[in-house]
Amino acid sequence: MLTASIAGGTVEIVECTKPELAEGEILVMMKACGVCGTDIEKVAGHYTASAPVIGHEAVGEVVESRTPQFKPGDRVFPHHHVPCYSCWLCRHGSTTMCESYRRYNLEPGGFSEFFRVPKWNVKHGGVVKIPDSLSYDAGSFIEPLACVVRSLRKCDPATDSHVLVVGAGPMGLLHAILLRKRGYTEVSIKDVSELRAGYARSLGFKSDDGAKDYDLVIVASGHPSAISAGFRSVRRGGRVCIFGVPYKGNHLDIETAELLNNEISIITSYGADDADVAEAIRSMNGGDALRVEKLISERFRLEDTALAIKAAATGNAIKVLVTADSAN
Repeated sequence: MLTASIAGGTVEIVECTKPELAEGEILVMMKACGVCGTDIEKVAGHYTASAPVIGHEAVGEVVESRTPQFKPGDRVFPHHHVPCYSCWLCRHGSTTMCESYRRYNLEPGGFSEFFRVPKWNVKHGGVVKIPDSLSYDAGSFIEPLACVVRSLRKCDPATDSHVLVVGAGPMGLLHAILLRKRGYTEVSIKDVSELRAGYARSLGFKSDDGAKDYDLVIVASGHPSAISAGFRSVRRGGRVCIFGVPYKGNHLDIETAELLNNEISIITSYGADDADVAEAIRSMNGGDALRVEKLISERFRLEDTALAIKAAATGNAIKVLVTADSAN
């Protein structure tokens, strides 16, 4: 079978043996997998993970199962990271900080013809059947949207908050779209890319006017300049959420006295758990469902995963998708 592998700062498509299953595991045929900013960082060697696996926004069809929970033909979203839900951290609301959360992953990764989902993930609720009404294209947004659900839950903004989203990439736009779905009317977006800023405006969002009085600033970019822009835009007593994953080795030059004197709260949000996943799926279903597919700007076949990651890295795309078929 074919899979994408990191090789010297680039991506290669290689032949490998189809994973063999142990008891409690499932084998999934990939149908769609989104390109995440962390995939770009992993390929470039900038990510903090010790053993980077690329491709985690994956959905597909079960083709083999060693558990009664799933059968061939089931349409599923398998989360790549799953907590234990029983340790002290999990019981106190920090599920994504669980020691087991990052221990397991899809093998060999979501950018593969087939991938194995470990028993741990299956046993701990990390595999969810997706409704027939949800396309595989839309399903590839379950993981990133779940991360946004968690982010907004941690931020918990008042309904009349003025919110600035720094970064009009897929994650920034998902924040803005979900805020609007929840009734927030004062949402602005800022991005150094005119293409992305213009796309945000085409969706009906206001561009940042340089104000420095936002109640909440969500930084959906890992670039230090974006984080600095976030701190410059928040009001006294406001909150800044650092959501975008900073590159490895980055440091911020922040005047800590100003943070204290202006009572600036810093919130960080990483990953998602099963409750976030469930809410993400609900948000994409029903009569008022989020139409996330409109964010897809480019599609690539698995054989062209390197081109997909390159396209996403240029910043001239919105959401890039790798699919098993050219038309999914």
